[in-house]
Amino acid sequence: MLKVYEDFGDVRYDGDRYRAFCDWWRNRVNTNGEERGVYLSAEPLRGVWTHIVEDGERAAEYAEHDDWLVIAVPLPQQRRYVDKSINRLLKKHLPSEHGKRVDPAEHSQALYHLSKPVLVKRLERALTLYELKHSQRGKRMSNAKLADTVGLTTKPSEKRMANEAVDARAQKNTVATLISRELRYARAMIARAGVGEFP
Repeated sequence: MLKVYEDFGDVRYDGDRYRAFCDWWRNRVNTNGEERGVYLSAEPLRGVWTHIVEDGERAAEYAEHDDWLVIAVPLPQQRRYVDKSINRLLKKHLPSEHGKRVDPAEHSQALYHLSKPVLVKRLERALTLYELKHSQRGKRMSNAKLADTVGLTTKPSEKRMANEAVDARAQKNTVATLISRELRYARAMIARAGVGEFP
């Protein structure tokens, strides 16, 4: 927790939260002059991209490395044949992964990163519920009111709708279960954030 506090600083604020967040995000935090937001959550710059190698020793180094593919292109050859040859080699050594995110969360190299993708709407709803629950100060808000406030609705099954009016007690229990689940989710997210794990 001390390490997280050292990196994130004191996140308490007065006044407008958007202005406070902007100031916190842009605050310079290290000798390189990096803004806090970049320092905490940006991916490190990639060292080298695809390029032409003109040095024989460098080409030999790449050829021995598992992370590189060295291709020799005869310049007098027609472009269409070069393209076909390169595509064939890339299909063999660098297969495309359809339906997969280019930079999945678990492969992130950022100082603090998501451990898995997050549904932003659910996160917002859960944290709003948490804030509402903890800001009541003596006057309790019913689960139904909490659910309405954050747009957490329950739809009765078609069978129940066809047979009879929805049982009020069953509906009340369903809403209470949904609220409890969202609050557990929020508490777990907050606890993990305290030790630098997101989500």
